[in-house]
Amino acid sequence: MIIERGCFWETEVVLRHPVKGATGPRLRPYPKAPEHRRIYKNASVQPYRSAGGDEARSPQDKLSAKTIAIMPRLPALLAIFLLLPCALFADWTLVSSTPKSSPEGIDFIQREVTNGDERVTLWIVSFNPKTHSFAVMDNPDGVFDLGSASEKRGVLAAVNGGYFQPDRTPLGLVIRKGEQIHAQERAALLSGIVSTTATGVTIQRAGAFKLVPAVREALQAGPFLVEAGKPITGLNATKDAARTVVFQDAKGRAGLIMAKSPSLAEMGAILATPALFPEAKIVKALNLDGGSSTAMWVRGTPPFYAREWKSVRTYLGVVAR
Repeated sequence: MIIERGCFWETEVVLRHPVKGATGPRLRPYPKAPEHRRIYKNASVQPYRSAGGDEARSPQDKLSAKTIAIMPRLPALLAIFLLLPCALFADWTLVSSTPKSSPEGIDFIQREVTNGDERVTLWIVSFNPKTHSFAVMDNPDGVFDLGSASEKRGVLAAVNGGYFQPDRTPLGLVIRKGEQIHAQERAALLSGIVSTTATGVTIQRAGAFKLVPAVREALQAGPFLVEAGKPITGLNATKDAARTVVFQDAKGRAGLIMAKSPSLAEMGAILATPALFPEAKIVKALNLDGGSSTAMWVRGTPPFYAREWKSVRTYLGVVAR
């Protein structure tokens, strides 16, 4: 049993006996010994010796050569197995938090967080869904970048949106101003949908989404990173990249995050750490397209603009109701 930096691991190692199907010590009968060497009740125990006089080993001593060879390596193998997950999911702590200039009704903060080994920068835009909402911007011909699309639509802040094919066909549901541009799709990656109505913002599982006339804007993406305040398990933990996220917190606020540059598993762990978001715990978070598509724009003089590296199909902005 090992406890280190908040990680709890209980490990049981079972060495199986070479006998097929055995789960514990199981002995084969000894070879029949000469009469004078047989062991009877209350008789003294003497080791069995072969005809040549050599002492024979009992079956429980006859561990295979492979088992014997690997035993000296067990401590190192166990150390790797136990310590790597703890290093990966070590506690994330806040290094700095800096409010940045933003339009009225929008909170914009830059934060630095670390787990002791890695450092991640977060740019966080949040708003009250009663006064503001999300707006999808479509860029079918690739003539707009995020900055020019945001100026044209009149949004207050925006990020890149959902996934798309090389021919710019969207992947998953896209609804803009009540018009469906692309239908919902069933795919493991496209596990969530962010949508808006006249009264609020919703982030939910794709399977739970109902397409009703009240839906004004919607974007399908994934994977889910946080649900019910807990990080999703099984996310990729090896590939670091720039990330874009849409989220909701425990106070009902919604927002957008750009992060550089964690893995998906690290992003989920960061978002599910309440100490990094003292305003309110994040309860739902959905990953948007990332990597070279990642971008964020916030209105100002001049505007904040972390540019995308390639043209994308859709953007997700924040507008006043």
